[in-house]
Amino acid sequence: MDLISSVDDYNCTVNFSSIWAPDHTNYHLNCNARVGSSSWCAGVNDENQYVLISYGTNKVRVKKILIQGRGNSDQHVKEFKIKYFDGREWINYKNKHNDNNNNNDNDNDNENDGYAFIANNDRNTIKEVDVNFLAYSLMILPTKWNAHISMRFDVLISNPYKILMMEDSDEMAPHLTEVLQFLKNIRCERYFDDFVEEGFDDLEIIKQLSEHELKNDIGVKTLGHRKKLLRSIFNLNNPPEENYIINSINDISKEELYNKYQDLYKLYQEQNFQIENNNQI
Repeated sequence: MDLISSVDDYNCTVNFSSIWAPDHTNYHLNCNARVGSSSWCAGVNDENQYVLISYGTNKVRVKKILIQGRGNSDQHVKEFKIKYFDGREWINYKNKHNDNNNNNDNDNDNENDGYAFIANNDRNTIKEVDVNFLAYSLMILPTKWNAHISMRFDVLISNPYKILMMEDSDEMAPHLTEVLQFLKNIRCERYFDDFVEEGFDDLEIIKQLSEHELKNDIGVKTLGHRKKLLRSIFNLNNPPEENYIINSINDISKEELYNKYQDLYKLYQEQNFQIENNNQI
């Protein structure tokens, strides 16, 4: 999937906990910049310093963090942590894949505070850290540094336009329009980006979704929302047979109709019962 630069190519805002001087901030922050101080330099050296990158009302898929030292001095960040805002709360990022090339294997790290990622050993090498999360905002928080907290950086995100639009068109692809309408019908359109990013971008694929996938892959944490989605998925797989009923009402008895839909209702109840049990374990 194509990745784009937050600093160079995307309409985001960047703020800082503190700055050393006006020319050590918003100018020439991106990796390999060579103008002036060519980095953000914190006003003080402590673990309360951060860079805040915000995408406004857009929720983006963050895929890589790039960190580099100061361009004109031997100052660089050696380790850092990541926090992100998913629209509900700030979350300490933990690398699900436990990539030893990215993570600092420090037994003293509190997992609830997120993992400390290894950054730079010099001013010029660019450290790339693979991540994977959806966010409206994120913070990069230096935890160890050389000489002074200074860094050039970038955040690479999935191209939010390419995945939604048809080739050579400004219109959303038809299969995505169907997914969006499906979610809007049950007031769950907030999960549209999550569905698409996780590959559930077609109703035929969504028909096969399980409760486990809704919770753990797409990130629908609210039980009520999962129930609502599962009911709609059930309806996708078992559409009302209105035409069949109208055409056959004179040929079958009320008892047969009752039994037919009792079976469907029983299946729906069993599905809900299974969800309740899974959430009690």
